[in-house]
Parts: sequence; C-alpha cells; structure tokens
Amino acid sequence: MGFIGKLFGKNAAEIPAGPFTARVIFECALVPQNQEKVTAALEEFMGKYSAHIAEDPRVTRASDGNVIELALRCRNKDELMWLNKELESIARRYGLREG
Repeated sequence: MGFIGKLFGKNAAEIPAGPFTARVIFECALVPQNQEKVTAALEEFMGKYSAHIAEDPRVTRASDGNVIELALRCRNKDELMWLNKELESIARRYGLREG
C-alpha cells in the first residue's frame, strides 16, 4: 500500500478522480510549546487554504504530541498530495515534524 493508501486506509486507485473531501490525520511531534505551535501552524494553513477546509479541524493530544484531523476539499489526487505537502512544510517550520 502506497503513501495515499496508508494515509486514507485504502488503495490509491479507490480515491476519486473528481472533486471529493478527504480526511487527513496528521501527527505532530511533542515539542516545547506544542499546543501554541500546533495552533499557529493550523492557523497559517487555514489562512492560506481556507477554500479547501471542509470543516473545523480537530486536535487531540497524544502521549508523544498532538494529532490533527483535517477534512479537505480536493479536485483530484494531485491537489490532495499538494495540500498534504504544504501542511508538512508548515509543520516543519514550526518544529512539529523532523527534517
């Protein structure tokens, strides 16, 4: 199972080619001021891509950080991958991801 399949628990071929809503689960590392950094990263992402936000995000605490759940409106798989890459980039800037 590839990245998209792992991300959504299904084969990439099952992801619709046309407009759809995707639920993305995004895990953040535990870092100093974690809650503030998660909030700031989410606000930045939502500010840039508000047209793609299908519903309010949910943030839950985990023992090793936070888990962000986002529902995103996407035109196709490429747009979904692009949005995920943008979220990953923002999370790295806030120290929520390694690398």
